[in-house]
Amino acid sequence: MNNKYLCASFFLCLLFAACSRTHTTESNDTFVVKVLGINDFHGQVLPDDGEGGMQQLGPALLQSLATDQRPTFILHGGDQVGASPAESSLLQDEPSIQFLNLINSYCQQYRLFRCQVLGTAGNHEFDEGSEEMLRLLHGGIHAKGPFLDTHWQGANYKTLSANVIDKSTNSLLLEPYSIQKVNGVGIGIIGISLDTTPVEVTRGTVDNLVFVDQTEAVERYAAVLQKKGVETIIVIVHDGDESNTNYYSGETQDDNFIPLNSHFGQFVKKLPDSIDLVVSGHSHFFTNAYVTTDTGNKLLVTQAYSKGRAYADIELTINKVSGDVENASAKIVKLDANTSYSLSEAETLQTNKIDLLVKAATNFALRYTATFINSYSPVEKQNSLGTFIADSHRYGLKTDVGVMNEGGVRAELKGGDVTWGDIYAIQPFGNSLMVRLYSGKQLKQLVSTVHFWSSNLVVSDNGNITLDGKTIVDTNVYSVAGNNYVMNLPLFDEGEWVSSNGNDLDETINYIKHLPTPFNLTSKPKD
Repeated sequence: MNNKYLCASFFLCLLFAACSRTHTTESNDTFVVKVLGINDFHGQVLPDDGEGGMQQLGPALLQSLATDQRPTFILHGGDQVGASPAESSLLQDEPSIQFLNLINSYCQQYRLFRCQVLGTAGNHEFDEGSEEMLRLLHGGIHAKGPFLDTHWQGANYKTLSANVIDKSTNSLLLEPYSIQKVNGVGIGIIGISLDTTPVEVTRGTVDNLVFVDQTEAVERYAAVLQKKGVETIIVIVHDGDESNTNYYSGETQDDNFIPLNSHFGQFVKKLPDSIDLVVSGHSHFFTNAYVTTDTGNKLLVTQAYSKGRAYADIELTINKVSGDVENASAKIVKLDANTSYSLSEAETLQTNKIDLLVKAATNFALRYTATFINSYSPVEKQNSLGTFIADSHRYGLKTDVGVMNEGGVRAELKGGDVTWGDIYAIQPFGNSLMVRLYSGKQLKQLVSTVHFWSSNLVVSDNGNITLDGKTIVDTNVYSVAGNNYVMNLPLFDEGEWVSSNGNDLDETINYIKHLPTPFNLTSKPKD
């Protein structure tokens, strides 16, 4: 047996001891299991504009684990890696895995297996394909490595996904579920990846995989768990509500709701009655709501923003005889950089390890990130950052049009000195650039159908589409530059391929170097 899974496998076989502290929700007939839900960490080694990051989330989780000795699961809803700042992505996101390894190691060493980290694979886990994801999880040195760990061992926690099938073997890429025993009662945890992942990543990246419908996968494995006598079932899913409900700090409110007409809403309302909790992600919003499913089941759904800015503190009250959940409630805890924690020697030791990890990752990235490029001084009326990037593609590849996908801008540009690291945080994917040719008719169809940024393609109030103020002629041919993700989307891929030239990050940096100093997002190159 692989040593790194020894503790996890041992944990599956153990019964949690009764918790050392009483709680008002417990009785002779029930016990409480805690769930700490996190999601969409995205390699946030350092705080993002003062919020989140390892040094805020780590101590907060450790404090919760130390002060409440009841059995606890730390569940991450996917995108632990990917679309990450340089401090993680330049090291192939190994620091982000190491961070959760440290939390899980604390559970193994100091909580006597009374807590456990598990997660699912989000769409960004697949950004570089399944082979790289499996390397991150199971170990092996990357071609550009080694980085901080000379013998990368992978994750010491389990990543679950019940709906991703490897075509070459016709079997699941990852384990679909995990059964944990608490006080003799089985608790099932099912991992679900976003079933639209193939259109979320660069085309071709996951052609070796099949993403099964989310609801179908839950129904299948919930039935399997029930046949094994498991009645408490948790779903970790990388999908989430996008309604951006107003935040509240207390326990789940009965009158709080989420729309059920969205992709996620349709998924949740069709879930079987056997599901007791959904820990979600992907949309980066606040969710703390009860959802009434099609069968009338009252289901708790949570999501805790992103990048380590918050976590969901969930309590499940479980009947000792039936093994089912009698009550579920949560609160979403926002983190504050000014919060001080009263940590014991054990938690302090683990926090110090997190600090060392942050320092090592930051120092590694500084070799690249500190390079000065230009100075930025925003003005009141200027283009969006996405439009600015589209212009950089047009400038660099000398085309009629430059385009940028809306999901490709991952950070904001702050006033002052601009470094390589600032631009990397905005465009962390390392996409290549492409040029395609389109007829005027095709170009107008693109503008009418697909949402993207471009500075010189304008749609007027009456629906007329112009390029640089001139009417687009259906029979004319126009050149368009963009990254390989957007240029391979449906409709975009119908253009005639001309070339693949350079890297999106390099072109944006080169563009900024040719702008006046200081520049704003409407500035044009000096030459």
